[in-house]
Amino acid sequence: MVAPPGPPPGLRRRALRLLVICLALVAAWYGLSYKRDWLYFYARQDTVARSLPELGAALGRTGLNLQTLGQVSYGASNLPLWVLRKPALNPAAPTICLMAGIHGNEPAGVEALLALLHDLAARPAAFATHRYVVVPLANPWGWERDLRHNGDNRDTARQFVSGSAQEAMLLKNLFTAERCDLLVDLHEDRFHDGFYLLAYGESNMAGVENTLKTIESATGVSRASRGDHGVLAFQSAEFDGIVLTTAPLWARMHGAGHAFVVETHDALPLAQRVAIHRLAIEGLSRLLTPETSGQ
Repeated sequence: MVAPPGPPPGLRRRALRLLVICLALVAAWYGLSYKRDWLYFYARQDTVARSLPELGAALGRTGLNLQTLGQVSYGASNLPLWVLRKPALNPAAPTICLMAGIHGNEPAGVEALLALLHDLAARPAAFATHRYVVVPLANPWGWERDLRHNGDNRDTARQFVSGSAQEAMLLKNLFTAERCDLLVDLHEDRFHDGFYLLAYGESNMAGVENTLKTIESATGVSRASRGDHGVLAFQSAEFDGIVLTTAPLWARMHGAGHAFVVETHDALPLAQRVAIHRLAIEGLSRLLTPETSGQ
């Protein structure tokens, strides 16, 4: 029996060419939608200070000591990583380390830390029981361009356990020197409504639950349906198998008593996302009782 003739070679080539073009368009669409706010959320684009000099001036106006932790270099650009500290009344008080903006297209955490820094300076007595170490912008190259990745096209947030991104190396040196009792890393999530936490080796889950309830009550935003009632909790036995190797995971593996990622849905209004981050910091800080700090 003679097999039926296949499609003409010219048709096969056109079909293959069309398939390649479609795959390239899908890849480009995914890359842009993942890195840039304007593809999905152009209409609600946040108005924030993308200029580093402008942001640096705003940080300087807090009245706290603004220092340069180090610089990251990409081509001719040398960009600062800033750190601000606020001492406690008691030199032995627990240290709270806070960071934001490691994904440059996630502005709510940067705005939340800027507001917190103003409060730390204006109302020091209200924050006297803890020492604060704050990195308000962990990815300056991505921040200036409203991009998730750094100047080497790396997702810097995944560079802490194994990786050599400039930003991650500077932050690891800082957190090692500061001996953080609590590290909170502020993020935004494009795909899950509400808010949720990633918790690493946390023993006081009742305190975490109280924090979540307070956020819901104060903001009217429900927690996301992720993990166990809005918490993705990882125990220490699971650490080596975690793919998303965040700064809090690394810190928890290296002596931090408590370590969290806070995620808010980036379709929420900026003010609401900032409020969620502020309330999360406030609630998680309460975990630092004499019984739990430094575990």
